[in-house]
Amino acid sequence: MRTEHLTLREPETGDTALLVALRTDEAVRKHLGGAIDVAMAAQLAEVNISHPHGLFVAERRDTKESIGLVMLHPGHGGTEVSYQFLPSSWKQGFASEALRCVIDHAFDSEGIDELIAVTQTANGPSRRLLERIGMTASEQFEEFGEQQTLYRAQRPTSHTESHDPPLDVVPSGASPPESANRPREGGP
Repeated sequence: MRTEHLTLREPETGDTALLVALRTDEAVRKHLGGAIDVAMAAQLAEVNISHPHGLFVAERRDTKESIGLVMLHPGHGGTEVSYQFLPSSWKQGFASEALRCVIDHAFDSEGIDELIAVTQTANGPSRRLLERIGMTASEQFEEFGEQQTLYRAQRPTSHTESHDPPLDVVPSGASPPESANRPREGGP
């Protein structure tokens, strides 16, 4: 899948360094239980590459740099969307663009009617991101010794019900719209 600035694809062998970095970076893992050791992260990366269903590496289209991972997986009694991005890509709109694309894919192609996301209540940036992409906080609970907030998003009955206009998602083999070749101007 492609958006204006990103390609979202299954993990490949060449993504091992990204997958390890996401799990060993203290800033990325601050609200995810902390960084894990490199050996365990490498083992998990191998599993992700050999069983990629529901995993989407976010790759910048301009530099071809892999910057994050968006996941669809069972969790908290439903289908959960979760994400991790390298700190160098934060505050540039990439995470919201990637999440919107994967959420649209889940609703339109996977037939999922509701998605949930969970973040630590103390993680203000993640909570603002989930709210910005149209998810609604529905409950709070304690897990892993921390207060968590569960967000929900329902499949819209039409694109006019979504909070944002649909992204111009282009299948991987198709040509992107002309606007996709313009440089990024501002953004969240």
